Amino acid sequence: MFSTKDSFFGYAKAVGAVCALAVFFSACASNTQAICISPDAPPAPTNYPDDFEVNPNVRANEYREECFVRTKQALCYEGDERFTYRLGLDISRHDGRVNWRKVKKSGRDFVFLRIGWTGYQSGIIHTDERFFKNIRGAKKAGLDVGVYYFSQAITEEEARSEARHVIADLAGIALELPVAYDPESIPWEWARTDDITKEQVMKNTLAFFDEIKKAGYEPMIYSNLRWEAFFFDLEALGDSKIWYADYRETPKTPYHFEFLQYDGEAVEIKGVRRKCDGDIQLIPVKEQGGEKGVNNDSDFWDE
Repeated sequence: MFSTKDSFFGYAKAVGAVCALAVFFSACASNTQAICISPDAPPAPTNYPDDFEVNPNVRANEYREECFVRTKQALCYEGDERFTYRLGLDISRHDGRVNWRKVKKSGRDFVFLRIGWTGYQSGIIHTDERFFKNIRGAKKAGLDVGVYYFSQAITEEEARSEARHVIADLAGIALELPVAYDPESIPWEWARTDDITKEQVMKNTLAFFDEIKKAGYEPMIYSNLRWEAFFFDLEALGDSKIWYADYRETPKTPYHFEFLQYDGEAVEIKGVRRKCDGDIQLIPVKEQGGEKGVNNDSDFWDE
């Protein structure tokens, strides 16, 4: 996700680089003949840009900010009769062994599992080491399951290769939730995707979606405000579902989403050994013969 957990080794290298710089600058201070390079470097880009042009052709965020209510263990959505919600989480091998029965008993109903990832320097495709154990455990415990793939594709063919790898690992496994495409920037170290353009991002996304659809699964985009502002063409994605990440008190995107990832790596959930990401699914409710019912139609908002 948009965190260091999916690039642990890259993070370790970054920490090592910081330590090396500390030793270097200490040496500079004690040796007047040493050539010292200024550490002034541009800050990492924020995921929360202050201003950008909103596309009026993309479905707007209809949620009421005041209805996002925090409890000790979750972010809930209450007081808006148009929507109901359920709680979930997302898990990768970095979260270690998970007691899925405890997760289910904690009130979580769904999970997104990392199925694989591409090395941000090597470009090598990998399967998440705990994916198969995680999906067996989550399904046995009664959770609805979706998956996500951490992409570093720089061409459409690479994106298709990533999708085909996902499909091969699923091998016909039924999913209750979509397959999320998760392209990311790596601000702390050189990455093969450093110079990728918005146009190429969208070509890759659509290529990944195409392969996933042909295999009978539903694709979804994993996003944050920065990517929605500068990389994704949400209009081109049509009615594709969005899994939006925002770690502030309430989500600030002007665009609609169905899933929200909140409090990155800061939520304590029984059954998970370390703090992890929390997720919530917002589900529309509509009147049916005088009774309220859950509506899962993706085009409900057009009615």
